[in-house]
This record gives sequence, structure tokens and C-alpha cells, in this order.
Amino acid sequence: MIRLLVVLWMVGLAALSAAFHPSAVASAQAKIAADGSVRLEVRFDLLAFVLEQRPREAGDAQMKELLDLPAATLDAQLADAKVRFRTELRILADGSEVKADSFTFPTAADVQNYVARNGRNALPMMLAANLTAHLPKGVKSSSFHFAEVLDSVVLTTEFPYQEPISEPVEAGSTSTPLAIPSPAEVAKRAVAMTSPRRGTGGPPVGIRGGPPLKKAPVKSPAALAKVSKPAIAPLPVTPPKKVLTSPALVNARRLATESGGGPPQSISVPAATVSLPWYTVLPRYVRMGFTHILPNGLDHILFVLGLFLLSSRTRDLVKQVTAFTVAHSLTLGLALYGVVRLPSAIVEPVIALSIAFVAIENLFTSKLNKWRPFVVFGFGLVHGLGFASALQDLGLHRNDFLLALVGFNGGVELGQLTVVAAAFLLVGWYRSNERYRSVVAIPASVAIAAVALFWTVQRIL
Repeated sequence: MIRLLVVLWMVGLAALSAAFHPSAVASAQAKIAADGSVRLEVRFDLLAFVLEQRPREAGDAQMKELLDLPAATLDAQLADAKVRFRTELRILADGSEVKADSFTFPTAADVQNYVARNGRNALPMMLAANLTAHLPKGVKSSSFHFAEVLDSVVLTTEFPYQEPISEPVEAGSTSTPLAIPSPAEVAKRAVAMTSPRRGTGGPPVGIRGGPPLKKAPVKSPAALAKVSKPAIAPLPVTPPKKVLTSPALVNARRLATESGGGPPQSISVPAATVSLPWYTVLPRYVRMGFTHILPNGLDHILFVLGLFLLSSRTRDLVKQVTAFTVAHSLTLGLALYGVVRLPSAIVEPVIALSIAFVAIENLFTSKLNKWRPFVVFGFGLVHGLGFASALQDLGLHRNDFLLALVGFNGGVELGQLTVVAAAFLLVGWYRSNERYRSVVAIPASVAIAAVALFWTVQRIL
């Protein structure tokens, strides 16, 4: 029974490895201007969409067959994909679809340029489709619907003079309707952000950047007694300074006047038009992190299994998993905030090599060496950069980083724990058997090492 499980494991692993490539999450950037114009850019796995498959389902071999097609044939396939994409992509105003003004989709020339810059093995091929539209006057909310085959899409919506709002949108779902600020609200924000300070236009006295406070001379009580009531000198008349008005402010005031509200009389900033509660967004990032491991993260799964196979002692596994978790959490945060960043051309081969290293070491020892946790920690730093690649290119606003980081990392941890739990269920009961190493640990480690070395070569070439 155990031998059969190991054989099935090796066969399935070989089949999966041939089709596996690191996954990426689709992202969308929506900008809604004060006049109602909308610009939407969607970055997605183009070749997977052409194949009508979700990113995690599309195989490298099928994608490369597309790349080998003549330009005219590829253009025909892309034209069909363009129709499907446009049909399933919808901009909604108060729940009703808005007609698009323009729509552009990647062409064969774009694909060829991508291959020329990055090579045929740089998969997934993340390219962009762009759509523009105008919202009808008076609408109160906007939302977006994406094709189910894109899988999850992280949408960032930006209104004038307001911080962008980000949310992961589940596959085939419509985003949360966001309230559109009225022209008067936009004008108030514009005034608050562009008007000069009252008075001289500079910082107040005594504030950093402003003139220093002048100390009054200290007089003795005798001197103060001799001082009579001073005559009040007339204040000098200063001609009013000309205030420069930005075009954005002029336009905002014009929009407010046209809307019937008149020029804004107050520069107080109103509360945010809408905010998505953290407890509704956080679970979506958790799910994104979980699916980044299961089922999309075969390379990270194999690394965790390589740690599991080293020793039959649970204490050894806990030490390794802890070192790995701390390390990848550290670099995930640093990379997301832009402190450290390495190109995927370096990160992905090193991740594959780290898997091969731990698997090959399993062949020569069944004990946790003193230096193994430090090696695992070092490899965990690299895996963290791999995790970060799923978040870095989503166009998240900096204020959304912490929520995305906590949720995504939490999902990754849940995914890893699920992998370990599944391994325990399958072979954990056999770990105390003296034949465990020869029947399970060594054959499985050989399979993992072979796949990882294959990936290493594939990602370098």
C-alpha cells in the first residue's frame, strides 16, 4: 500500500511538473475622473485566457504552442479572445452596464515584443487590456465585472482627490459598488488640497519651515512701572497678494457650479465617500494567500514536503517550518514595502534550487543537523520574495499594504499547514516504522529533487 502511494505520488508529480509555472494574480486599475470618464486597465495571463483556461490550469506546453504559431494565426486567436474578453468585462453604473468608448487588447506584435524582451520561458505572460467609458450624469455608484476564467482579480479604484480603494474580486464576480463623489464633494477636496494657506501663504510662525519666534526683551518691574500706555501705531497697508489658482481647482469649482451647488464655501474635507471594512477585505487576501499555495504553489508545496521528509521526529519538522515561516514573512514584508526587490529571473531559479537542495540532503541524512535550520531560513528569505511577486505588481495603494500583507501571509501559512497535515494523514502513521526511510522518504525525495532540478534548468534557460 505504501509503495503504491509513493509510485502514484511520483507519477503525478512528474505530470504536474511538466505543466507548472509560477502563478500570478490578475490586477485591474480603474480611474474615474470628475467628469465621469473612466479608464480601466486589466493585466492578466494572456496565453491562459486565449486557451480559455484559468491561470493555474494552463500548461507551459500549450502556451508555447501558441507562441510557435505564425503571426497571422496567432492574431486570429487573439481576435477571438478579444471578443470574449470584451463580452465578459463590464463597467456598471448603478447596476446597469455602461457602453464602452474604446477597447484595446494585446496583439501578436505585443506578444512578440514580450518574448523578445523576456524569452519564451518567461511565463505567465502578463499583458494589459484597456477600456474607456463615460458614466452617465447623476449616477451614484460604480462597479466592475470580470471574466471567470481570469480567476481572482485585485481591483484598485481611484476617484479624484481620494485615496485609491483596493479589493480582491472573486472569479466571475462583480466588485463592491463604490459610491461616486458628487462634483461638490470633489470640489471641496480640490480646494482643501490645492488652496494656499491663509496669511502669507507660508507655514505659520514657529512651525518648521516658517519664520522663527522672536523673543521679547525681558524688562524689570521698575522699568515696567514707568511705561505709560503706548500709542497704537497704524498698521501698514499691504497690497493683497495675487493667489495663483491651479487648473484642477478651476475645473473643480466649475463642476460644483454646474451641479447647482455653487462655488464651495468651505475647505473642510468631507469624510471618505466609501471605505471597505477591513473585515470584508481581509478574508479575500487570506484566500489569495491560501490558493497561492494550494493548488497554485507546487514549488512551495514541494519545499515544505522536503522539510517533512527529513526526519520522523515532529520536533525537527517544527524547527524547520518555524525557520522557513519567519524568513519568508520577513522578506515578504520588506519586498512589499519596496525595501528589497530581486528580479524573478533570479528568484525563481533559486527557489527551484532550494527545493533540490533540501531533497538531496534528505538522501544522505535522517537527522536535523545544526546548520539545517539556518539553510532553511536562508531559502525562506528567497521564497518570501517569490510570495511578494504575487502582490508587488497589483498596483496596491500603500495604505492597503498592511492589510494585504497580513491576510496574504496568513493564507500562505494556512496553506503550508494544510500541506503538512495532508502529509501526516497519508504517511504520518508509518513514520515510526523502520522501513519508512527506505520506502517513503528516499523515493519521495528523489522525485522532488528530480523535478526541482528540471525546474532549475527550465527557469535559467
